[in-house]
Amino acid sequence: MNFQLIYEQILESNIINFLIMVSILVFIFKKCRLGDLIDAMADEIKNNVDISYKNVENAKKRYKETELEAKKTEQKKEEISKNSKELIQKLQEKNGFEIEKKTKDIEENLNKTKENILSSKVQKVTKTVQEAVYLCSVDTIKNMLNYDMQKKIILESLDELDDFSFIQEGRR
Repeated sequence: MNFQLIYEQILESNIINFLIMVSILVFIFKKCRLGDLIDAMADEIKNNVDISYKNVENAKKRYKETELEAKKTEQKKEEISKNSKELIQKLQEKNGFEIEKKTKDIEENLNKTKENILSSKVQKVTKTVQEAVYLCSVDTIKNMLNYDMQKKIILESLDELDDFSFIQEGRR
């Protein structure tokens, strides 16, 4: 029986401790208003979930709108391309004569410019050839003068040699 008595005392003491602990927790809950805090946290979580849900719905809606706009954009692109090609064709037809005329004018100007450049180059070459001929002529004339001068000097030297050899013959 002793065990039974001890067991009952332990059981009674734990029940008392449990009741004291529950009383303290209830007092703390009431004093600190933890219930309000937990309710506020639950409300905040609920609001965040609601906002997230709304954001997901808005994102889905925007995605669908964007898909529609992308399809419309492709159609607009094709329409603009078609209109541009038609406009280009009309402009080509309208301005075809002017383009041909301008092309001919440009070709004529190009030919005139080529002729002017060729003429200028021919003049430069002619001038260079004339200068070369002039220089060659001057050199030839100088050489001729030198030849004539050399001939004259040689003849004079021979004359002097003749005089000198005559003098030397008379000494013998």
